Amino acid sequence: MSKNYIFKNINRNYFQNHMMKVDRQIYIISAVFALVLFTVVILSLYSSINAADRAYTNFSGLIDDQLMEFSESDFVEGRVNSKFCSFMSMKLANNDNTISLMYDFCDFKCEDELENWLKNISGEPQYKKFFEAFLKRPSDESKEEIPHDNLKQQKVLPQQTFWVRTASKLFRNFTICKIDRVIDFVLRDTPSSERFNVIIMNYNDEKQYNVFKIQASSNNYELKLIDTLKLKLEGRDAFMIYSDILLKLALAAKSEEKQVQSE
Repeated sequence: MSKNYIFKNINRNYFQNHMMKVDRQIYIISAVFALVLFTVVILSLYSSINAADRAYTNFSGLIDDQLMEFSESDFVEGRVNSKFCSFMSMKLANNDNTISLMYDFCDFKCEDELENWLKNISGEPQYKKFFEAFLKRPSDESKEEIPHDNLKQQKVLPQQTFWVRTASKLFRNFTICKIDRVIDFVLRDTPSSERFNVIIMNYNDEKQYNVFKIQASSNNYELKLIDTLKLKLEGRDAFMIYSDILLKLALAAKSEEKQVQSE
């Protein structure tokens, strides 16, 4: 075997080993760069939605005291200091989905009974006689119907930047995400024919925010719990989300009034 052949093999092996090391270094540098870039993107997304959430909740905090002073009609029959609000979601003959804020628990002076019912609710609702009376007694003042689209327009995230909306897909525990989740829950699964949904919104001292969706029949007052949304919240978030939904319902109602007047 000639010396030139041996020398060429040594050079070839050295070059191959060197290229393998270079490739490994490139892979490591690329992986580190990708990880850093991914971290920067995630932190930027988190920072953007955190800033948007703080801006929104700070604004909501400023109007909390004003909400307590609103009249019953301003809340469309949902009294914020009662901790309960209820309304009906139904499909009209023309297939439009609407919300009718028809029922006011405060008139019944039975919050303790209702709270006990909500704590013990199961597949088949308790206190059926109570709810039969409740369904048979709509308020005389609540004749207006709010199209679902009006309430949908009150969602928070669609009004935010693309960056914030993208962040909301990853970080769903912010208040603005929960508000939109409640609205989506209310608007979802509206029955047709002679049935409608009764939505009961409630918050309690344990910072638990609940939304119960009960399907009812206008013929025989048959009741069935079909879905429940429960959110465990911190601090004043339960009250904030509750009052914010009431305000959005009122704004949706005002929007419908203006639209009718313009026509």
